[in-house]
Amino acid sequence: MKLICLSAALLWLFPLEMLRADEPRAQRPNVLFIAVDDLRPELGCYGNKIVKTPNMDRLAARGVVFNRAYVQQAVCSPSRTSLLTGRRPDATKVWDLETHFRVALPDTITLPQHFKANGYHCSALSKVYHSGFEDGRSWNEPHWYPRGRSVDTDQVDWTKQIVTKHGVSVEEYSKTSATDGDKSAKRPNGKDAKKGPAFEVSPKSDDELPDGATVRRPPRP
Repeated sequence: MKLICLSAALLWLFPLEMLRADEPRAQRPNVLFIAVDDLRPELGCYGNKIVKTPNMDRLAARGVVFNRAYVQQAVCSPSRTSLLTGRRPDATKVWDLETHFRVALPDTITLPQHFKANGYHCSALSKVYHSGFEDGRSWNEPHWYPRGRSVDTDQVDWTKQIVTKHGVSVEEYSKTSATDGDKSAKRPNGKDAKKGPAFEVSPKSDDELPDGATVRRPPRP
């Protein structure tokens, strides 16, 4: 049985009381968990008449649509951390993009970690935890990213990253911005400046963009 976490646009789960270690493997459902942040629900299944989202609408029609679900905090890492640990930011001490939840909660059991402990093979593809704050205890294999690398962390010390390279490496933008000639430019937080426009209609195929490359990740050897 597999629990696979992707970074995309919807979320599907089943009640954890269904997950029992003594349940025969053949009877356990496979679980696909799809996480996204920084996105308003501008989808057909949420009543938007202009945006066309037929695939999401079909998925929503087969499942449950939550109309009153709110993030714990309007920042990426705190909200993802809260969802995956089941703890509020006041407990995780994650209110920003600089703190790992295992600083305050070193022994907390995450959602995928619970699945793993109950016989599931758990994989993470693309952004699940905030990038740079991976958690090796949550997965059975290194966290896979479409930008040419997989990241694992030491089971005790999360600051010790184990990075391996792989053959899939794609860029988010179709081309660099003409006004961004200085590749050494830094944002106020010290990170590299973005190298593309705020939005664009990319000429690339799906497989040449991060989400498409993630969906078509080559199988493990």
